Amino acid sequence: MSIRLADRQSWQLRSYRLPVLRGARRGAVQDTVLPALIAAQLPAGASLEDYAQITPGPALRGAAPPELLELEADVEATQGAVLIVRHASGAVSFHAPVLREARRGARSAATVAHFRVPLAPLQPQLQQRGLLSRVLKVAVLKLRQALIDKVVAIGIRQAGRLAEKAWWHGGALGWNEIRTAAGALELKPLQQLPRAQGRSLLFLHGTFSNTQGSFGKLLGEGYLAQLRKRYDNRVYAFEHYTVSRSLEENAQALLAALPEGQHEFDVVSYSRGGLLLRTLAEQPERFGAQGARFVLHHGVLLATPNAGTPLATPERWEDTFGMVANLLELFPGDNPWVMGASFVADGLVWLASKLSGSLDGLSDMDGAGSTISALQAGSGPRSGAYSAVGANYNPNAALWQKLLDIGVDSFFGGANDLVVPTDGAWRVDPTVSPAPVVPAPRVACFGFDGNLRPQNTDVHHLSVCAQPEVRGFIDRAFAGENQGLPLLDLTQPRRSRKLFRGAPLAEPLPAPVAAAPAAAPARALVAAAAPLPAPAGLLVPAAHDDHSLHLVISQSVGDRDNAQLLAMYRGAVIIEPFPLRNPGRGRTSRAERAVRKTVASLLPGERFSEIIRRHEAIRKHLDTGAGELPGDEELRIFGALLFEALFVGRVRRLYDVARSEQLNATLNVIFTCTIPWVASKPWEFVYDPVREKFLATEDVHFIRNVPTSVPAQLMPGHAAPLRMLVVAAQPVGTALLSLDDEEARIRLRFAPLLAAGLVQLEVLAAATVDLLQDRIVDAQRQNQSFDIVHFMGHGEFDSQADQGRLIFSGLDGEPEFVDTQTLREIFCGRGIKLVFLNACESGQDSRSRSNRGIAQSLVKGGLPAVVANQYKVLDPSAVSFAQRFYAELAHGGTLGEAAREARIAVNYASDSETIDWAVPMLYARDPNLRLCALSPQQRAPRARPLLETGPEAGVALRGAADARQEVGVADLAGYFPELSATLTALNECQSVFLFRPVKIAVPLGVWKWEAQRKRSSLRARDFAEAMRERVQRLHLDFLSCITPRWIWDEHAEDLYAWWSGDPALPVTVFSIAGLALPPRGQSAARVIANALVQTLAAQMLRAERPRLNAASPYPVHTATRGSCPFNRDAQHKLEHLLSPQRFDAQCEKELRRKLTHGEVIFAAFTQMLEAFDGASPDAAAPARKARVRKRARRR
Repeated sequence: MSIRLADRQSWQLRSYRLPVLRGARRGAVQDTVLPALIAAQLPAGASLEDYAQITPGPALRGAAPPELLELEADVEATQGAVLIVRHASGAVSFHAPVLREARRGARSAATVAHFRVPLAPLQPQLQQRGLLSRVLKVAVLKLRQALIDKVVAIGIRQAGRLAEKAWWHGGALGWNEIRTAAGALELKPLQQLPRAQGRSLLFLHGTFSNTQGSFGKLLGEGYLAQLRKRYDNRVYAFEHYTVSRSLEENAQALLAALPEGQHEFDVVSYSRGGLLLRTLAEQPERFGAQGARFVLHHGVLLATPNAGTPLATPERWEDTFGMVANLLELFPGDNPWVMGASFVADGLVWLASKLSGSLDGLSDMDGAGSTISALQAGSGPRSGAYSAVGANYNPNAALWQKLLDIGVDSFFGGANDLVVPTDGAWRVDPTVSPAPVVPAPRVACFGFDGNLRPQNTDVHHLSVCAQPEVRGFIDRAFAGENQGLPLLDLTQPRRSRKLFRGAPLAEPLPAPVAAAPAAAPARALVAAAAPLPAPAGLLVPAAHDDHSLHLVISQSVGDRDNAQLLAMYRGAVIIEPFPLRNPGRGRTSRAERAVRKTVASLLPGERFSEIIRRHEAIRKHLDTGAGELPGDEELRIFGALLFEALFVGRVRRLYDVARSEQLNATLNVIFTCTIPWVASKPWEFVYDPVREKFLATEDVHFIRNVPTSVPAQLMPGHAAPLRMLVVAAQPVGTALLSLDDEEARIRLRFAPLLAAGLVQLEVLAAATVDLLQDRIVDAQRQNQSFDIVHFMGHGEFDSQADQGRLIFSGLDGEPEFVDTQTLREIFCGRGIKLVFLNACESGQDSRSRSNRGIAQSLVKGGLPAVVANQYKVLDPSAVSFAQRFYAELAHGGTLGEAAREARIAVNYASDSETIDWAVPMLYARDPNLRLCALSPQQRAPRARPLLETGPEAGVALRGAADARQEVGVADLAGYFPELSATLTALNECQSVFLFRPVKIAVPLGVWKWEAQRKRSSLRARDFAEAMRERVQRLHLDFLSCITPRWIWDEHAEDLYAWWSGDPALPVTVFSIAGLALPPRGQSAARVIANALVQTLAAQMLRAERPRLNAASPYPVHTATRGSCPFNRDAQHKLEHLLSPQRFDAQCEKELRRKLTHGEVIFAAFTQMLEAFDGASPDAAAPARKARVRKRARRR
């Protein structure tokens, strides 16, 4: 059997045969798993095989089935695979393999693909009526290697563009006149719009659609004839790509076809077309002189995703493909998504190819993306420039079950039209405009809580334009007449009759409140089986926080084998059993455990045994050096074990709801545990194996709390400055730490605030515990209590005393150990808001008694927030975490935000271990606390521009570390092991650039496969675009990368140096392909210096000439002028790279004259070229193969 169950006790599988369904973009065999309209679009080389029906097994009679189905399928190594599941409700879902591994004992190149299928619980009313049973049909879509190779070679962006071109079947893109022919809508292509004598009417279609698909129904029944008469036949459509082309590209094409002068339009836009209208009307400056050609009189926005759509921000590709496929099948008649089936069919190939990246057209609708953010934060057009129509769709129970099965409740957190959040249809510039851009008299909403047919809830995103009321709405909008509809309260969100994850909601969601004397009205998400009394001494958190999910684990009374998990979010309360051991039995044998191959199928006791084993292995390695730290895959398995243990049963559903309701915010998960040995586990590693994310770095702010009856100290806010005490302790005989470096980095991140008087920083060097107490007490007596105390030094957990302690310097310089009680007496009740313990094991707690660790003891004593470490940590990682943590706080971030960004910074640091990002722990009573509550005017910019030039400019630059241009240097294959030392030398020889090594993982989809040469080249432009967000996140001025692959771009191949020339994309790449370079020594250092000077100088010069043709080689010259870095070395000679280089007179002139601060920058380049003049070219060395030193990939 080629498809198998991982859990054969809970499920039964029966294979059956159908004719093998092979795609050829034409008629196909009908099957019951894949929708027919998508099957007909499958490409040649795709086949649907391994059909099976799955039903609950006998062991589940009378019990709810598991919420996860795991399957295995045999797939040839040369094939790609996607699992297709037809749920009992009729929904179809797509699933890429979570793991591919070689099949044991197989003689051929067979592999086993592992699939995981999350299952939504059946709706109670359907179970009671017996309308649905848990019966699923599955099949495996297998794709030939040629299909996979083709898309991998060109990447997702290019694959999307080629695919969308095919979807249009040669249709006339661009401007078209809308006419009627034989009673049907007809488009007449126009090369250029005629010069109009009056106002024209323009239609802009939506995603996966064209004008006929979006507006065919609307313009029928003689309505088009009326409009043509009203506008003197000036009724136009603009046909354009919506998936692979950005809104900016669409707008540029539209404007380019307008004659010079101004042209006034009324516009009817649908879905994404509304965002195109807003781009034209609100951002004309982006398009230069052409931007003034388009003048908006009035625009009608039909179901426009002004705040974005979750369809464009899926957690995984399969979410989007599944949503589109099911909506096509649910609403087949007059569906505007005329290209939707082709999109899904091609998307399954991309999914099987494991492509990463994004499609420009869809990304522009990402609610968290830059396009939506820019539109919503802009000044916008005048108030009243738009009218808007939305819909609030509410399905019946059977249809709701189908939507649950495709995950619609993980897409939306409230009222929606199945594609767009309802309120987003009219929310234009919500935070900036003094008056609503779309006022209430110009807003219509179909469905529940709306003002158009409020009792009829069947209008959705795909049917809005087909509603007869829309025609009258458009006519009155363009005429400036009153719509005559009841006015909606736009300050409140539309209500929904469906609460996500299945329970009904009759009342509107509670609005956020400023204070919390009482909890918000509880929402009956799920019913608790029995009330859970709060454990003794535990303050149960208020349930009013819209951004926090509280998870509290406590021991069941009189039962050591079981605990209870209390989950609270916005008034919803869930209580689930939290088993610690296997139910009704002791340990399982190795043979029994072998049957349960996956994390999710382990019994509770088995799972905790594995968690303990892995946790102790990490601790043993850090304490003794025995064994190894886990690699990336091992960490994911460890994190998945923790996830399955923590998010049990309905708690996982509540987590999904809480996360989906955050919109552009990030959820706080606050973890509290009264069982010491459970609390001591490293829950920061929690990893969601379905969504493939570590929660603490990608999904949530993970914060801890402790069981305590002491409230956090209430401290009134005070005016600036924020007061910070840095405490350094380095007793004699303890390991040397980078205390000076850490202090310097803290000062660097706070430098703008220090200069502005917003932060006061005091350092207590060689601190004794007496000095620390004196300083804290003195500050408190003067009403100048420190807001932050940062401790730099050593800590340990004393297993004999069963408590943590910090190590200070005694009066004689010898170590002085300070226990938790003393530390609590010094720090608590002193007005301190945060204590940052940058010391090993400062977060470790006892396994038998609660709150015996340093951090836990301080929080128990009422301190609002503590940062501490649960393991021994590398010194550079500790410093990196502190640096980023304070950078976020200094710019107004919350405690939760600062901790998450700091984890990310440690994760990509080149000198960190794989576990270091999860070692720090944040304990906080209020994760939303901002220690630097600065106004936008007070917030200092992160970028550090060059200083003004002048007679003393060079001296000024040397004295200002924060004025340097930061350059991240990424050795993509780890070829140069001495890179850090080389960059240090370059930093010391000049004062313009600050180089630092960064770790970059090359994304998929940026390689060009050359079949004849049997090699892949790096597509430089696509790689640079993929790095755009990383450059911003690292706060770099430039990113310079070294690759062992050849470089390719649109204009040349076999490049050894590339730069974007775009100041907004400051990325350069240098290739060492085909070269026998020395990896170490002075010669290697010279190669790096020459490459950095060449690419940085070229990038800066090209950025000064933005209109230069992209194919121009400037500033590279073919004339051989000495050893100039800009000499074109077509033969890629090793001697040129290894020899000393100097700019020739012509290039020196260009640099000095055309660059801002050219004199200073040229001097810096010269100093870098001279830095390794003592190196010899190493010409006598034999030719050596370029060896790529393998390193474990960091996340």
